[in-house]
Amino acid sequence: MNDNRIAWRDFNKGVWCDDINVSNFIKMNYTAYEGDQSFLEGPTPRTEIEMQRSLPKMKKAVFWMLTLQK
Repeated sequence: MNDNRIAWRDFNKGVWCDDINVSNFIKMNYTAYEGDQSFLEGPTPRTEIEMQRSLPKMKKAVFWMLTLQK
């Protein structure tokens, strides 16, 4: 088995094997996650800084979108 096929060995086969078909790949290989969010990590310091920088711009954008809908 060549190294390209090893990467795909645990996926369910489908149309996606012979064609570019993302929808089929997802349908054949999606498994719902039944757990909780305990595996998630919190934001990094860099993300916190970026959110603080971006938040005023996001609030302004939402305000204008809501204003335009009236």
